[in-house]
Amino acid sequence: VRGVVTGAAGFIGSALCIELQKAHDVLGVDSFEGILYPSEVKRQNASDLESLGVLIEELDLRHADLGPMLDGADAVVHLAALPGLVPSWTHYDEYLSCNVLGTLRLVETAVSAGVTRFIHGS
Repeated sequence: VRGVVTGAAGFIGSALCIELQKAHDVLGVDSFEGILYPSEVKRQNASDLESLGVLIEELDLRHADLGPMLDGADAVVHLAALPGLVPSWTHYDEYLSCNVLGTLRLVETAVSAGVTRFIHGS
């Protein structure tokens, strides 16, 4: 089984990747944006994951070509999002773009790629 985890360098994503890689091939993707969760911490998490055998790719779901990362994927666990309620009030367009439109792009691409399992954490 090959799984793709979005938001892989975040708190929950990195913990999930550690467990999944014990039995599956895992590609972790993250934009490494650091609104509430510092970019430096996310980059360290990614480095730790790579040392365990998790493939890490930096990309933004809003703009990247998502097809290649889903080639051969059996499952997607979508954890990528800009977190926090209060920042969303002042950065509404960015939150809408990332959390809603980025998710929509990912779902549409996953369906087109034939991914049969899609888990969205919120």
